[in-house]
Order: sequence, then C-alpha cells, then structure tokens
Amino acid sequence: MKGQTLVEALVALGIGVLIISAIAIAILSSLNNAQYSKNQNLASGYAQEGMETMRKIRDNDFGTFRNYGGSYCLDKGTTTLVAKDPPLAGGCPHGSVMSQNLDIFARQIDIEQDSADCKLSPFPSPTPSPMPSNPTRVRVIVSWSDNKCTDVNNVYCHNVTLTSCFSDANVISAP
Repeated sequence: MKGQTLVEALVALGIGVLIISAIAIAILSSLNNAQYSKNQNLASGYAQEGMETMRKIRDNDFGTFRNYGGSYCLDKGTTTLVAKDPPLAGGCPHGSVMSQNLDIFARQIDIEQDSADCKLSPFPSPTPSPMPSNPTRVRVIVSWSDNKCTDVNNVYCHNVTLTSCFSDANVISAP
C-alpha cells in the first residue's frame, strides 16, 4: 500500500507538470502572436504614413515629384526622401550600415515613373479606360524582423506593402 501511494503521487505530479507546461506554452504563443499583430498594425500605419507623404509631395510640386525614380528611404518624423543607393534588400542605409529607420522597422519607397502597371484602369469593364497622363507607381514597403525569422540571409522576414498609382489628374495648382 505504501508503494502504491508513492506511485499515485508521482503520477499526479507528472500530470500537474504537463498541465503547467501546456498552460505556459499557450501563454507564450499568445504573447508572440499579440506582438506580431501589434508590429503588423504599426507597419501598416507607417506604410499609410509613407503613402500620405508621397501624396503631399505630389500635391505640393508635381514637377519635383516627377523627378523621383528608384528606391528611397523615408525616416521617422521627416518628409525627406533619401536615395537608397545601391538598392539592397531590406533596411535603409545609415552611413555604411543597413539599419532600421523607424524604431524596429525599415521603410522603403519605390517610385516608377510612367509605370505600365498604372496605364490602364484597374476596374473591370468591356473596354479598359486609359488612366490620366504621367502615371507613377508608388510602392511603400515597411519591413521588420522578430524571433520568427529563421532565414539568416533575409534580415527582414515580415513586410507590409502598399501600392498606388499617382498622376497629375488630381493635382490642383495653387492660385
């Protein structure tokens, strides 16, 4: 009888450890998912902010906007585009080091003047209508990494991308 009580105690202890381990794993998984969702929401906001900055640049001086082309970095709290040369994957250059320019995020803006992607209306119709002159495709990419990134060659394994076509049709010149 005494040996049977010891076995029962060990089984109960083992079951208790399994239950506590399962709860700990569930909590850690939940916290990781919450952090990922938070980062994705922040990245979406930074991408929208970048698109708004590009819209303001276009609206203020369309001629200057038409001079942009290629990849740029848009740092936090600024409306100044910094040329990304050479266009490396992920991150924006600060000196000679690739790093984040928005806390843990890297925001890049790719601009393609006279983009073929923007020449036809995206709305389905029997005959596609041409877009206004001077179409420019603007793509804002906000990237970040976390403990889920496993590829050592890809610094930023997560990203949010917004793409829009701009033209001079919506620009109202100042009086």
